[in-house]
Amino acid sequence: MHSSDGKIVVADSNNNVIKRMNADGSNIEVLGVGGFNFPSGVAIQSDGKIVVADLDNNAIKRMDADGKNIETLGSGFSYPGGVAIQSDGKILVADTNNKAIKRTTEATVSNRVAVEVVVKAIPTITFADFTKTYGDTAFDLTVTSTSSATVTYSVVAGGTGEVNLSGKNITLVNAGTVTLKASVAENATYEAAEKTITLTINKAELTVTADTKSRVYGDANPTFTFAYSGFKNSDDASDLTAPLITSTTATQTSNVGDYDIVVSFNYSKKCRCARTLIV
Repeated sequence: MHSSDGKIVVADSNNNVIKRMNADGSNIEVLGVGGFNFPSGVAIQSDGKIVVADLDNNAIKRMDADGKNIETLGSGFSYPGGVAIQSDGKILVADTNNKAIKRTTEATVSNRVAVEVVVKAIPTITFADFTKTYGDTAFDLTVTSTSSATVTYSVVAGGTGEVNLSGKNITLVNAGTVTLKASVAENATYEAAEKTITLTINKAELTVTADTKSRVYGDANPTFTFAYSGFKNSDDASDLTAPLITSTTATQTSNVGDYDIVVSFNYSKKCRCARTLIV
């Protein structure tokens, strides 16, 4: 710690004193003899007074620049390991065993109060993007947090997919992307925090198989029929977003032979469409 005159002030813990020397290390002075027990940190006020973290005495002390008039500013600490002076003159204390930062203010010359300032940690939330397929069974979200606060879940608006969320349980409703948020509230140790991830819901596969048909040369094409395979949940043909279309290249005057019956359709946002061609 440097004083305003450029001198270096040191807490000499094992010798139980504060020492001061020139910037080049010469002219070492011993200050506060008999007043400290393993001093561990020093800070210098704007008026030149020296504030000391008196570790083994569990106290913060202050003395004049010449080492005289040692006074106790605050007790109630457990191994105060360091001190610093704020711009407003308040004293910050690293209260080691209490795992806290405390601040001492002077209400009056004779009445000093220790104010605890708890520096809370930012929790780590482990929650990663993942993928499901429409039709998968409902499932619980799995999140871990370094905070002991309860994790809560929500759906962030704006995705192209859809889910039902109940607590931490997810039911897939529509394919697409869904943004999910995991949140923890502030508690005595940790700040509040949240993390968002993307759930990608892939489309399921629906198969439509055209039935084999035959006709006599010169006749009109028969009505094509087909069968579905792969609808999920309670879905059925009414969930198709457009009518199913069947077609063939065979016309009334086409030569005798086999022709493909082509089926095309769109199963809402829920399924990837697979075409089955029957000759």
